[in-house]
Amino acid sequence: MSYRNASDIRQSAMDLTTRSFDLTRALIDLSSAYSMKDVGLRIAKWLARERIDDASFTACCKLASSLAYPNARGMEIQTRLQDADKKIMGIQHAPINLVVSGSLGRLLSQDPEYCYMVSSVAALTEFHEPRHVAEILGSMVLDKGGHQEEVSYRYSVQRDPITAVISKIVESIYVNVVNSGHSMGGLPEGLKQLHPHLLDTQTFAGIVMGIQRSDKDVVIVSDRFTADLAAWLLCHFDGTFQAVVKTRIVFEERLGAVSRRIKLLVKNECPADGTCMEQDATLVASESVGNSTFTFLRGHDETDIRPCSYARQDLYSTTNLMSLPNQPRANGLSTAHENHITAVAKKIVLWLLGIPLKYQSPALKYSFGADIRENAKAEGVTVGYLLANHPRIAQKKTGEFAMSGPTFRVGDEPDKSSWLVSNPEPADVIKCFPYAQALLEDMGMECNCAHCVEALPNLRETKPGCLRFVAVTKLLLLIGHAIADGFGAQNVSGSGDPDIQTPLVVEVLWELIYDHVVNWNTWFRLVAAIATGSNVEVRGIVEDRESSISSYVAIQHGNFVAAAPWIDLTKQIEIRGSFGLTFLEGNIAGLPDEYGVLECERAEYEWGLPKSWKPQSSTVETKVKTRASKNEQIELSIPGPERRSETIAAMDDARQIDTFKAKVVSALFRVDDYLYRYMTTVEAGTTLVLIDPTNVLVSLKHSSTPTCSHKSRSEDEESAASNIHVRTDDFERILSRWNPAGKQTGNRVIMSKLLDTRLKMNVALSLANSACIIRDPKHCCMDCAVMEGTRPEFTGSYIINSAVITSTALQSTYHAW
Repeated sequence: MSYRNASDIRQSAMDLTTRSFDLTRALIDLSSAYSMKDVGLRIAKWLARERIDDASFTACCKLASSLAYPNARGMEIQTRLQDADKKIMGIQHAPINLVVSGSLGRLLSQDPEYCYMVSSVAALTEFHEPRHVAEILGSMVLDKGGHQEEVSYRYSVQRDPITAVISKIVESIYVNVVNSGHSMGGLPEGLKQLHPHLLDTQTFAGIVMGIQRSDKDVVIVSDRFTADLAAWLLCHFDGTFQAVVKTRIVFEERLGAVSRRIKLLVKNECPADGTCMEQDATLVASESVGNSTFTFLRGHDETDIRPCSYARQDLYSTTNLMSLPNQPRANGLSTAHENHITAVAKKIVLWLLGIPLKYQSPALKYSFGADIRENAKAEGVTVGYLLANHPRIAQKKTGEFAMSGPTFRVGDEPDKSSWLVSNPEPADVIKCFPYAQALLEDMGMECNCAHCVEALPNLRETKPGCLRFVAVTKLLLLIGHAIADGFGAQNVSGSGDPDIQTPLVVEVLWELIYDHVVNWNTWFRLVAAIATGSNVEVRGIVEDRESSISSYVAIQHGNFVAAAPWIDLTKQIEIRGSFGLTFLEGNIAGLPDEYGVLECERAEYEWGLPKSWKPQSSTVETKVKTRASKNEQIELSIPGPERRSETIAAMDDARQIDTFKAKVVSALFRVDDYLYRYMTTVEAGTTLVLIDPTNVLVSLKHSSTPTCSHKSRSEDEESAASNIHVRTDDFERILSRWNPAGKQTGNRVIMSKLLDTRLKMNVALSLANSACIIRDPKHCCMDCAVMEGTRPEFTGSYIINSAVITSTALQSTYHAW
């Protein structure tokens, strides 16, 4: 493809828009977000990104135009997408700025000539993977009839380029429509009870295009129930659809005003043992001509491909996720097996939720140390405290275990120099859970694979098809779903790959067991993979960088976005529930691609400090002993008596409301193929500073919120706090003077004025970036807050006077002193 200048691209985009798509309806609804020019540019960029040449795209659009039309049921998805786009434009409280998607997949839903492609993908991905749906649509484009004796297609030089374009269009529809939660909902109740079978791509296309060409009633006689055909007809046929099994009418509905009828006659009911897939079955489609019928297609249904839904799935529903169209991994698991695996997963999740956590160095940014000892007491912060929701697997009724004993026991420490440290396997963590080991022993005794028959205990040697392999896969997926549930996910993507998700679950458990760490980034990657279904590996994107790792805060996959709520500095941020994500529909503003991961821009705060500023020190000092809380005595440098009045004035100033207006602005910068930096700046007065929202949480977990329990001091009683060197900063001086690179130097207490917004409060916490003191005027007097700053662990820290309620994990209480 030759290089073209910007004007050529714009002109090409407009030509493509006008000659390929009638997007009038789309632009009526999206006019506030995109103009015709914007749509043309987006299509041109999409073609360039997908490496599709203009000629192939134009030819495909011409051939694919008006092949079918959705009925009222099929048009429901268009209405839902319009409502979703209007909701995005009116959303007020998302943690990150969203815009209406201008993706080709969503724009097609508003075009009358091509909207059938969207409804077809939404209906067929209930049974087929997107690749097969693309082949079906490609066959529909090329179908010319002539299937009276057998389904056959003449060779066409157009097939490959058309299929290539259709595949990209289907992918765009899937990730921007179906994966964001808009499907056709499967079959109605009358048809759900039937055992589903599928048609191959060419037979399916031959039948539906034959129906489209006919204006007569159609009778389809099939040995077995073809679920994909029924689902498509329910969304695209405008007459009466009737399904009959043997002589019993199981479903009938009028789908539109047309008087035509389609009868689907199913000759056999499938046996419960599933042996129906081992036999070939015929299918004949005919149209009624007077008192006779004319057969327009004879074919067979598909025996190699099994139904597998790629729509979004319920949490803890793993059957489709563990299945491939031609290799269902869940085969062989009985109901008893399923219950046993779920019971073990529940045991492990409950153990996980109760793990006590401790604060550690912020070298891993937002992370906690984990105390996994058997006798560890969960008195403070636990994993369950961090999660936004309580995982619903804990409420499942799974029966009782015959065995008893601890859920977890410490295994042998692995060789830290081994390659397994960077590539841990399920066996490395399963061995630490006795209930999981017992499960695998039971499964191994029932499995007939060569490895289990020989009673080989090594889990590393198992393969797909082995019951132990299936059990481990399901067990790890259930644990992953529980963590996603805890993060706030309501469902999971149907395109998730267990081969990507299960190693991430193993990594979470590995870090807990062997590194004793709960790391936000690792948990984020796991939940992002499960919720979005993204198969783009993000594990290695921070390798070979500075040791100070940034935190991931958002991911976009198509029109599905997951973002950490605490990146919004205008809202209350707290440790409790901070391991959670907000799941949204839309596109992240400023992110040009369908996929992207956002990490916080690390704040190099030194640039925000005035070059002339240096920590000030008092010139008149005396050494005294002052009494701190808990009867601790420390030596503190304090100002002389002549400056005591300045300290009292500074404390009085700290009681005043800060009057500066704060403004926050965010921006995105690409740093890798799929990685973006999310930069947040805050401005007040003449100062602009870069803020890392992660530092708010890092500061909170090391902070204290003191409360008073002493009697009020009389006016003539001298305050011990008045003997301490105090400086009060307004919000502009906080931005310019507070040094997050380390504790402020100089023997004094530095405090803020009374901050009146959550934005100011969170910015102050981010800039403190260490153990700081948060003073709530309703519960702590100024003197006690200052005295708290004399404790050894807080010496050199900042005091934040807050007029808004906040919550931290630590509290200290003052008694009469």
